[in-house]
Amino acid sequence: MVFLVPYACLTFCTREGHALSPLQAVLAVFMCAFVLSLQLTELLHWYATTFRDPMMLHPPAWFKAFIYCEAALQLPFFPVAAYAFLKGWYE
Repeated sequence: MVFLVPYACLTFCTREGHALSPLQAVLAVFMCAFVLSLQLTELLHWYATTFRDPMMLHPPAWFKAFIYCEAALQLPFFPVAAYAFLKGWYE
């Protein structure tokens, strides 16, 4: 499986070099979201069937709550921690 984003999603210029209209830019973003959501869904189904992981295909409520808590509490902290690490505030 190859998961490639169409080239139209990655560029905001036409072949002539003119900037796209705002409507074309919005449509490109929605097309990217639709294509990526389909590709990620295919990837999820492939992973669940290949590795026999039913928890990823049909996650229970407690697992979803755990994932949402991880995303809400830990993900915002990572850029702060990386910045502190790079600036030397960890000592």
